[in-house]
Amino acid sequence: MNLLGTVTLWGFGVVVGVIGVMALIYWVLDEWRDANDINELVEGVGNRSGSAIVVTMGVLLTIGDQIIQLITDLVGMIDAPVVVGHVVGGILGWLGLQGLITNGQFLALFGIVTVIALIWRASKTSGRGI
Repeated sequence: MNLLGTVTLWGFGVVVGVIGVMALIYWVLDEWRDANDINELVEGVGNRSGSAIVVTMGVLLTIGDQIIQLITDLVGMIDAPVVVGHVVGGILGWLGLQGLITNGQFLALFGIVTVIALIWRASKTSGRGI
């Protein structure tokens, strides 16, 4: 499942963000030639960026688009039976190492988790094989 760009108008946020960053880089390089020190550079860029709201929103949209992509990838992983099985298996292993469950309980619970993960995966693939 790949939802990149669908939340932010099909990549519009990325385009606006790239334009904003390019404008900011241009302003810094252009002011660098005329400035005597860093204070003048910052002041010159600040004066030129009357549309700083647009630049800021573009950068935030770009970052937001990537965060949304990361979240959708993580949600897609949570839906994967193999990943969930590994996480539950790790939790069972940790419980075993802490002495909270016995070896027999670990094996029984791990077997149950494996069977559930296999059934879940078989139901998701619907005839395409395991």
